[in-house]
Amino acid sequence: RIPAAVELSYSFSNSHPNTHASMSWQSWVDNMLAYPGVNIAAIYGVDGSVWAKSPSCNPNPAEVTALIAGLGKSSAGEFTGFNFQGLRFMTIRLIDGEIDGRSGQSSLSAMKSSQCVVIGGYIDPADGSAPETAGSQKVNFAVAKVKEALANAGY
Repeated sequence: RIPAAVELSYSFSNSHPNTHASMSWQSWVDNMLAYPGVNIAAIYGVDGSVWAKSPSCNPNPAEVTALIAGLGKSSAGEFTGFNFQGLRFMTIRLIDGEIDGRSGQSSLSAMKSSQCVVIGGYIDPADGSAPETAGSQKVNFAVAKVKEALANAGY
């Protein structure tokens, strides 16, 4: 279910996530992809429903459900790892509904607000052509900015 529109500095679309108002759910994902080092991005409802995602972000529903459940844990000791897009990520930080994971050169951040989960990551290409801009801190920063804006808007 796509939430109703809100007034912010951006307008959200209250219909299908791919329809564009001045700023749709898909535009938030596209903006995350503009950050250096981010090559996958998505916004899911806390129920696991897809609000918007990048074409390169294709986890299976069970991976998303498990990741959302992991965000409810209190420490990395309780949730030591997770799968996303077929990769096994080791939890490197988990606190207050935010998780960062690493899998080789790949990194993923997920942050939960009251109604949604913002996910961003860098999935290392199989050919090893990782740019110097890739890194978990850059991914975390991009996800944090979007999550903060959505949380401030009541999402």
